[in-house]
Amino acid sequence: MLKQLSRFKGTSKVLIWGFIAVLAAGLVLFFKPAGSGSGTLDPTKSTEVLASVAGDDITVGDFVTQKQSIQQQFSRFGGQISLLQMGYTDERILTGLILKKLTVQEAERLGLGASEAEVKERIAKTFSDASGKLTLLDASGRLDMSKYQERVPGGDVSAFERGVAEEIAREKLEAFVAASVRISEDEVREDYKRKNTTFDLTYVTVSAGRLAEKIQPTDAELKDYYEKHKTDYNILVPQKKIRYVFIDQDKSGQKVQISDKELHDEFDNLKPEFKQAGVKVQQIVLRVARPDLDAQVKAKADGLVAKARGTSTNTTEEAFADLAKGNSEDPGTAKNGGRVNGVVKKDPNKTDDPRGYTIAQKIAQKAQDRLKETKDPQKVAQELGVEANMTPAEMVRETPFVKPGDDVPNIGSSPQFEEAIAPLNKPNDVGDRTQIKNGFAVPMLVDKRDPRIPDFEEVKDKVTTAVKEEKAKAQLEEKAKELIATAKSPGDLKAAAERLGLEAKAEANYKLATPLGEAGSSVLIDDPLYASKAGEVIKTPIFLNQNYLVIGVTKRTEADLTEYAKQRDSLMQAALTERKNQIFDDYLAAVQKRMENSGKIKINKDVLIALQDEEPEAAPRQRARLPVRK
Repeated sequence: MLKQLSRFKGTSKVLIWGFIAVLAAGLVLFFKPAGSGSGTLDPTKSTEVLASVAGDDITVGDFVTQKQSIQQQFSRFGGQISLLQMGYTDERILTGLILKKLTVQEAERLGLGASEAEVKERIAKTFSDASGKLTLLDASGRLDMSKYQERVPGGDVSAFERGVAEEIAREKLEAFVAASVRISEDEVREDYKRKNTTFDLTYVTVSAGRLAEKIQPTDAELKDYYEKHKTDYNILVPQKKIRYVFIDQDKSGQKVQISDKELHDEFDNLKPEFKQAGVKVQQIVLRVARPDLDAQVKAKADGLVAKARGTSTNTTEEAFADLAKGNSEDPGTAKNGGRVNGVVKKDPNKTDDPRGYTIAQKIAQKAQDRLKETKDPQKVAQELGVEANMTPAEMVRETPFVKPGDDVPNIGSSPQFEEAIAPLNKPNDVGDRTQIKNGFAVPMLVDKRDPRIPDFEEVKDKVTTAVKEEKAKAQLEEKAKELIATAKSPGDLKAAAERLGLEAKAEANYKLATPLGEAGSSVLIDDPLYASKAGEVIKTPIFLNQNYLVIGVTKRTEADLTEYAKQRDSLMQAALTERKNQIFDDYLAAVQKRMENSGKIKINKDVLIALQDEEPEAAPRQRARLPVRK
């Protein structure tokens, strides 16, 4: 095949980015083999079978290579990004490899495999310049094998050509499956109308929190609730009261002078991961209003991911902003193109001022040493107050009795603080300095309470909150319906809401599937709103994100169909492509299900678990987001 590439000098250039991206080699990571105490192996070379698809094996090497390739794509954003946080579980990555195998097999079964001639033509087009001249030739016009190897990912020509054949087979299968797919202009026009009709709204969020503000339970109700739920307040771990010396890094930096050389030396000693200030981020947030909508929201998220990546697995800030404006349900960022204000830091507690941080750190170390000697926070504060540019009253703070996970006053929920106080078990035990919000703390144990069921007075505030919330939740739907009954028009909603202790808000030029203030967006809003006319209050309250929404339509502006006419061809093509992609995805899912049921897809779960055990612990998974780094 290689020797015949030179025949394609005149072929026009077509860049096939899709299969090149899929086959891009990832960074080679350190991998500790199971059961081995020494040495390192290249995991991409492992031939251990992880899964098989109708007898065609997927090896550990295949899996690791694919995982590294995905990680390499995300590494373009900078910093350490957890694949797990991005939704790429090992199971999902393996499923992708299985789908790739069965796609090729299904194409072969239907006689749609790639021919040698098709592979030659695709390779020639890929490595041709703008004039159509093959760029892999030497001065004599013959194929230069060294050039070819340099241009293919990893230098593995056989693997590259196999990947080309697989991509062609997938394209042919997709064309075959979706050949009969059609979409009517009525569908596209109606979709355009739904997306571009705007509404001026008056709406009220009927929330338990707002209703609870007006509820005043009696002591008898509180005590009765406590007796029925006292085990809910069972404290299973010790509680600790901590007195600590606080060093404010901003104030410290204002007082003490430090040379640039000292700052540079301190910076040079930092680990690389602590030298990154942060990244600029855009996000798209989708909320799941009810558990039964999980699959629907997941499908929407997958579609957004596909649109964002396009064919290059990357996107521009502007393109992502357009997606966020039309789809994100985070009202704080959606209207700004999903842009998160400021810089997203790995450590949000850390100051941007290295001078203040360094000085505060050094003073905190002095405070730690002196507190361990004196066991007297007040004395330490008096000694270091001038240097810290703080009064002793500002420096000495005390927490209530706290346990892991509590929101500590002036500190918040801080794993660093919890770790620092964990070894403290006797009064006057002093811990090491630890970074907290706005500075450093040197903790000392004042008192400790063993696990127990607290008495009523100790948890009265929590019981009061629980009772008020319980009563408020029971009234939610009733109050929402009462609001609709008393508001005959959108103009009546404000006064009706105020009588119930609620607030009516206005939203101009609202479009379906976009966030409605803090309420978010959902198909639960879209259908009843699109069916409404100007001057109406939607007759049924909408339950969304644990609240009820009452919506009035003050104005409705229909979509401009003259603009639709201008975009008709591109809209029709986009809708057809989306429909074809969905049909093809459904087809592959059905083939996969059939093969699983017949036992033709086998997964070695022990090997998969072993791979997971050998990986570094990933950061906890967060709400799914699509990041773009500037």
